[in-house]
Amino acid sequence: MTDRTGITVIILAAGTGSRLGARTAETPKPCVVAGGHPLLAYDVAFARQAGATRVAVVTGYRREVSEPLARSLGADPVLWNPRFADAGNLLSLKVARDAGLCDGGFLLMNADHVYKPSIAAVIQKTAAEATRVTGFVDRDRKLGPDDMKVRVDADGRITAIAKTLDEWDAGYVGMTWVPPACAAEHARMCEEVWREKGDPAHVEAVLHRMAASPEPADTADISGHGWHEIDDERDLARAEKALRENPWYEGLL
Repeated sequence: MTDRTGITVIILAAGTGSRLGARTAETPKPCVVAGGHPLLAYDVAFARQAGATRVAVVTGYRREVSEPLARSLGADPVLWNPRFADAGNLLSLKVARDAGLCDGGFLLMNADHVYKPSIAAVIQKTAAEATRVTGFVDRDRKLGPDDMKVRVDADGRITAIAKTLDEWDAGYVGMTWVPPACAAEHARMCEEVWREKGDPAHVEAVLHRMAASPEPADTADISGHGWHEIDDERDLARAEKALRENPWYEGLL
């Protein structure tokens, strides 16, 4: 089921989006609209810009709303994580792995991010050249308590990643590239994290576990481009304003 001739993108879209309050009572976060389009539409369009030949979406909360949208956008396959409410998103990645989507190279994305299309060129370059698992970062944001922070060594490899780091060099932007040659090792690290942390485990913990291995993850920098993460109403208002003023995806959606 893995596409070995192009990029497979896996979009994790199972969460409840509870921090958006009443807005997600009936509508799953990937279907929330900003700048005139659902968040998932930006993700799928970005994946295509990055060269994806297969875009998979793992849904969860309110699948009866998110699954038809994903299919209408051309996502295939559209999978379901039935335990979206009581487990971290590493389980959603396991759903994709069980479907055979992680046997070759793949790009992992979150469904509540909107990336400037120009970042797609960074993805393509990384997919063509990277020999290690690669986490995408930026260095031009002021990071807060809820942002995922990254420490890197002199070679740009990840030595630690967590929201709770006291010192850091960059911020994680919600995307990881796994080259085909690294897929088996990445899967092994996923299993190690799962055994240690169980249901609450998140995909970023895999990068942290790899930091202590002989093959730590590399980083690729998207500083200077621009992107939005939508967690709460304030984030959504910022994204709405920015996308109205700077229609990044005009002509792509």
